[in-house]
Amino acid sequence: MELFFGLLKAFLVGGALCVIAQLLIDLTALTPPRILVLYVVSGVLAYALGLFAPLRDFAGFGVSATLFGFGGTVAEGV
Repeated sequence: MELFFGLLKAFLVGGALCVIAQLLIDLTALTPPRILVLYVVSGVLAYALGLFAPLRDFAGFGVSATLFGFGGTVAEGV
């Protein structure tokens, strides 16, 4: 049962990040490359503010597989 809830949390958080990106594409004049950069920078900022690790612990691969997770991982490596 724990595995199911872990997968569900990863799906919901990762899906929410994808929905936000799709809404930015559909509702704003931002181009996809700018949204990608926005996600990477927001991951770095989340790490700097101490928000990335708790989110990664909660959602697991749902955060790590996205560009948001890439930004946080890059900041963590620095």
